Amino acid sequence: MPTDVTEFENQQELRVGVSGPGGANRLFIMSGIAVVDFPPGAAAPSTTLGVPASEVFRFFLGPKLESKEFHRAVATASPSSVAMAHTLVWRIGRWLVPSGEPGEAYTLDSAPGVDIARVDADWDDKTKQVEVRIEVAVTDYWLKAISYHVDVLANLPND
Repeated sequence: MPTDVTEFENQQELRVGVSGPGGANRLFIMSGIAVVDFPPGAAAPSTTLGVPASEVFRFFLGPKLESKEFHRAVATASPSSVAMAHTLVWRIGRWLVPSGEPGEAYTLDSAPGVDIARVDADWDDKTKQVEVRIEVAVTDYWLKAISYHVDVLANLPND
């Protein structure tokens, strides 16, 4: 079940008349920042260190379109705001996290990172808007926001 995103920053929408494929005559160009606030895990550091946490975030954009008006959508996404979840130290060819005890540290099995694994955009028959789904995997980072860009081609009646 995806997590619905309800908070956004700096949303922009541009509507352009086009002569596109399949009779498309409008291009909607939308961009902004989706605030996701996704921590790497609430468990103790010894169980979450180096273990990727993944999530699918979902939100709806653009005008309400009927099925016959929607032509195609494409989306891209990238991490916009991240923070380290732990203090990391690179020693002896591996990542270490101090445990708080003198001379002790946890070893990470993988390097810290944020991965945008998949981005999809398609028409949703319930909301009649474009549904954007972004699948992320984070390892030892707190993902706070995702930047997105979505283009939608539509065939709308002439005004």
